[in-house]
Amino acid sequence: MGWTGSEGDVMNIRFLIVAMFFIFIVFLFMVWLFGPYYSVPDEPPKKWSLDEPEIMYRSIGADHFLDVTASVKGVEPEGDPGLWPETRITIVHANGTVILYDWRLQPNDPSEYDNGTYRDVYIEAWYISRDNSARVKPGDSIKITGLTEQHEAARVKVHVAEYLVAEFSIPPPPIG
Repeated sequence: MGWTGSEGDVMNIRFLIVAMFFIFIVFLFMVWLFGPYYSVPDEPPKKWSLDEPEIMYRSIGADHFLDVTASVKGVEPEGDPGLWPETRITIVHANGTVILYDWRLQPNDPSEYDNGTYRDVYIEAWYISRDNSARVKPGDSIKITGLTEQHEAARVKVHVAEYLVAEFSIPPPPIG
């Protein structure tokens, strides 16, 4: 049973393999040369404007914690504000240390706030939707719980998908 073809058939097969390889190399060169001109542009970032953050004290035992809330004033472009489940925050201390990285916001539930039951109180981030929808709208808020006075002037970076949409600083706690 073996090969029943002639020497000419073998040469034709070799020629076809070399020709296909050459065509593939030309194709790769064309993609490399012209690819950047035909790339699909990224979606422009959505920008949020936020009110000045508000601070509320919360005491757990002898310790005092700060809860910071920043309300959404507006979203641009209108009609495409993003979704809360796609929203994440990163908090960077004034000295450059990352405090919280790429944290997904959870729906606000005060009964779920870390109250030190398991010893330490951890920083957590929440979203407050006025109408309980997943779409971000003016009047909705971001709430960060479990901060201390050491976190003053930390930067909060808000991302929707991979886009930076807003930033704010944690203000100094009120005196008194």
